[in-house]
Amino acid sequence: MSSPGRTVFLIGGTGDVGRRVVRLLLENSDSQIFLISRRGGNDSARTKHLAFDVQRDHAIFPVPRNSIVVNLTEATPPHLAARIVREGSTLLDTSATPAYVSKLCRAIRQTGGLGAAILSVGTAPGLTTLMASDIAQTKRVSSIDIGMELSLGRHYGLSATEWFFRTIGTGYPISSKDKTRFTYPGVLRRKISFGNSEQARLAIGVGFSELGMNKICKETRAVGFRTFCALEPQVATHVLWSLLKLGLGPFFARNSIALAKLAMRLPAIGDIRVRIVAEGTDINEIPVTSRGLEAGDQAEVTAAIIFATINAIETSRRPLVGLTTISQHLDFSTAVSEISRLLPSMPLKVWNSDNPHCQSVSC
Repeated sequence: MSSPGRTVFLIGGTGDVGRRVVRLLLENSDSQIFLISRRGGNDSARTKHLAFDVQRDHAIFPVPRNSIVVNLTEATPPHLAARIVREGSTLLDTSATPAYVSKLCRAIRQTGGLGAAILSVGTAPGLTTLMASDIAQTKRVSSIDIGMELSLGRHYGLSATEWFFRTIGTGYPISSKDKTRFTYPGVLRRKISFGNSEQARLAIGVGFSELGMNKICKETRAVGFRTFCALEPQVATHVLWSLLKLGLGPFFARNSIALAKLAMRLPAIGDIRVRIVAEGTDINEIPVTSRGLEAGDQAEVTAAIIFATINAIETSRRPLVGLTTISQHLDFSTAVSEISRLLPSMPLKVWNSDNPHCQSVSC
């Protein structure tokens, strides 16, 4: 099925996720694609490369009004993102770092304009946000925990690896009923079962962008949320937690680039997959409902969510203006269907607490 297409710009489009988004756009739309990167590349009939360093203070590239711009890098200055929205295009942002997303929001709100921004478009946040939104509709849900398991089955690119080391060493806000407090990765921990009927395993509290989750809490009875991360194989999570207990988090953050380059030289271990669990608890912290998802390569999943969001705004008749999040354009069921349609060869399992025997998308 081919959908109508506008001009699509991908900032950081030559990276791990960007290449996959390009493939999905070429196979499933009529869009003309522009790839923004520092080095450029070879053009084709529908893909054009623009060699451009977005980190320069004076950086600006020509974006025709009513285009779609996908931001795949947190190197993009917030003022550049805000200018894209001000001049009448739609910005899709995939960023996960709370501080960067906050700056992005402030710049877009202050600048205003004729366009729109959709934040939390990816796997985490993004797919995790949609899962949280789904379980938050249950009346007894008071708080939400999100758990994500990242496999070490392949290297996910220098930028993604650098982001991981920076994130596990950086403090982040956590929201609850009474207040928002500040904590650090590893201070919170819990056991999470990432497979239906699978034994629970250690997961470490980390900080992901909270914008979409905050909106869900405002619109439902949920009053707080937490995010956790585990590594596969399991021993890697325990090693990481031990290092964080020793106070090495700030060291990871300060040396994130050097550590990322070192990690890229190490052999990959384990399967290539991503697993996510969203659990809702009541006011007594008793689990009420949950959703679980297991899929293949995280970069492929992120690319599919990006395309699904583009397709949703292309086919919607609602005017799109201002600052929004992914949950205002997609729901969890639609996202799963789109992943299945766009990536038919990818193993995909979905389960929920209301139907514990459900092990496939068709349930």
